[in-house]
Amino acid sequence: MKNQLDTLLKNYVAKLNLDAAAVVDRQGLIISSVVSPKIKEDEQLGAITALVDSLIDRIKKEFGGKQEFSNYMNVEDRKFLFTSAGTDAILTSLATAQTDDNALHVFGKYVAEKASRIIAQQANVPLIFPPILDLLGKFQGGKMPKRSFATKVILCGDYQVGKTSLIRRYVEEKFMDSYATTIGVDITKKTISIAEGCQVEFLIWDIAGQRKQFHAYRSRFYAGASCVFIVYDKTRPDSFASIDYWLNDIKSVITESITIMLVGNKSDLVSQEKIMVSQLATKAAELGVPFIETSAKTGENITEAFTYMAYQIVSKS
Repeated sequence: MKNQLDTLLKNYVAKLNLDAAAVVDRQGLIISSVVSPKIKEDEQLGAITALVDSLIDRIKKEFGGKQEFSNYMNVEDRKFLFTSAGTDAILTSLATAQTDDNALHVFGKYVAEKASRIIAQQANVPLIFPPILDLLGKFQGGKMPKRSFATKVILCGDYQVGKTSLIRRYVEEKFMDSYATTIGVDITKKTISIAEGCQVEFLIWDIAGQRKQFHAYRSRFYAGASCVFIVYDKTRPDSFASIDYWLNDIKSVITESITIMLVGNKSDLVSQEKIMVSQLATKAAELGVPFIETSAKTGENITEAFTYMAYQIVSKS
């Protein structure tokens, strides 16, 4: 566990050029910590440690009983972010004055969630960051309008790639190992808040992956969509090869500009993986669209994918 946390924190510190990052338990005892190579002098490191210890005491008093929290503060020439990492730990991020606030919050939340899963001894927790986090950091830098938005988002792709499971994980936070074929289309609704007074209501259309059976109906299913997830199964190369089919099928109906994202699902099946993330990145670059890898079983990156779509909707308003 500690080796995983050390690697996660090392990547986090390097990504944002932080001074240090640590995962501590709710009593303030360090579980894992990483200090940037630029912090070399023992005296300086000691001063930082003493400052963190004093702030941890304050956080324990203010948030010790809360399951989820994120607290940001400026102290002298440094920024501190304390983010709950599950019910038992806290991620402490120590940044310089030059660190972007939005990037710090986006990556801090992501790292805290991964740290909580490592502490819970879940398998196959990713220790690197999906490119979409950089985009989310930029979106959150803008001022959000105080109003509600409604948008239609569709999930398409071959049969049994996990579209229904992705939606169930996102909306209900549940996963089922058994498979039930979607007949035609299923529609689900979920509303999220991306800023104070700014909400996005998703009407999520889960479109059946059988190409021939429902071809005559899909044009009606696609109509009015603003966002599209094209989903494939990382263990099935044939479903990856179908990306162009689904993209062309969608564009034959929706002629206006829409946001499209490629989704490589079942990232938890590491030993069965056939499509590498480098192949996904190349395909996404070819099509000029963002991409992400997800797992409906673990919940990996599903919230991030929908959050990105929400920011896209608001930014185009």
